[in-house]
Amino acid sequence: MKESFELKDQLVKNSAWGMINSLINRIGGFILIVLISRMLMPEGFGRYSLAMTIALFFITFSDMGINQSLIRYVSLEIDKDDGKAISYLKYLFKIRFLLTLTVSLILLAGSHILSVYIFKDPSLFFPLIILSIYVFFISLTSFFESLFFIKKNVKYLSAKEFFSVLFRLICLLGIWFFISSSSKLNWIFISLTAFSILAFLFIF
Repeated sequence: MKESFELKDQLVKNSAWGMINSLINRIGGFILIVLISRMLMPEGFGRYSLAMTIALFFITFSDMGINQSLIRYVSLEIDKDDGKAISYLKYLFKIRFLLTLTVSLILLAGSHILSVYIFKDPSLFFPLIILSIYVFFISLTSFFESLFFIKKNVKYLSAKEFFSVLFRLICLLGIWFFISSSSKLNWIFISLTAFSILAFLFIF
């Protein structure tokens, strides 16, 4: 009876934190997109959207269901056999790391081809190089975030989401007021990449 009550209490708390995490993500994302669109104007925002779409495409290929496998197999063994759970974790991390590194290097190597020959926009070259680093750290961060779901500590993800929105908001305001118009797009991607590195360190 006591275990059932504790499980229910934990489920309610994690559901509440999950909802908070989702709200921060949606509201914060909306505010940031409005700010970016106002800052870059239609042409610059179009470049931003295109570069982010390319990055998200590569991020998708860096997963290939590994996060779901991590949650499934580690959660099954974590309370029964710690050694087996750690073995699963190490094995899946090795695959995820190699896959993420490969995908990031492909984006890095293909930045010139994508920007100049496919999209006919050389100004995308530098953002795509920066985003190859972003792809690497964001992909690894999502891997380690899965462990918080396994251990049912979702509140840390909500804290990460709140500080990430705050960090990006401060960076965007700084770029808006202190960076020249011609460099704003590049600095937005630099700040995003800096955020991805900080988020990885926080989650790790």
